[in-house]
Amino acid sequence: MSTDNQTVSARNIFNKLWAKKFLFLKVWVITFILSAAYIVPQPRTYSASVLLAPEMASGDEMGGLSAIASSSTTRLVELVQWKDMVRRFKSVRIL
Repeated sequence: MSTDNQTVSARNIFNKLWAKKFLFLKVWVITFILSAAYIVPQPRTYSASVLLAPEMASGDEMGGLSAIASSSTTRLVELVQWKDMVRRFKSVRIL
């Protein structure tokens, strides 16, 4: 039994696909139009949810909601300081 008939040539496969290039293009265009027609009228709604749990502290340390408030206040102060630093950095002129 000869194995010559069982070999696959990449060139033959490419030539057969290239001959059908307009069919591929038509299918791609139709798919693009149908998917765009479906996606464009869809309402853009996004949602997010967060569940916060206060850390439990022992002894004289802050705990509960005061710990969350302290944490957010600290981050707010850091953010303001960072923005101030960026403003000062932008005003520096290099000669």
